[in-house]
Amino acid sequence: MKIRYIAVAEIEFDETVAWYLARTRGAARHFGKEVRNVERLLLRYPRIGRCVELDARSLCINDFPYNLIYSIEKNEIVVVAVAHHSRRPGYWMDRLGDTR
Repeated sequence: MKIRYIAVAEIEFDETVAWYLARTRGAARHFGKEVRNVERLLLRYPRIGRCVELDARSLCINDFPYNLIYSIEKNEIVVVAVAHHSRRPGYWMDRLGDTR
């Protein structure tokens, strides 16, 4: 099994890293490390995230107000959003059809 980000989720990740980097390099590094920790956890336990939609799950990124929103496909976990807790809930739902 592998992890794949759809393009818009990758952009959200990059923008978040850039935002933290503009404040402090250490925070940006820590954010990236915590995202990687979540990815490793998902690879071991794909269904660990809370079910938030029929085909989507959500797992919180430690120490940061973000969740990874993902779906489980045949042989991969597809990240559809790096969602800040203050964003409109479910803003990413229309992305679920873009996972293939």
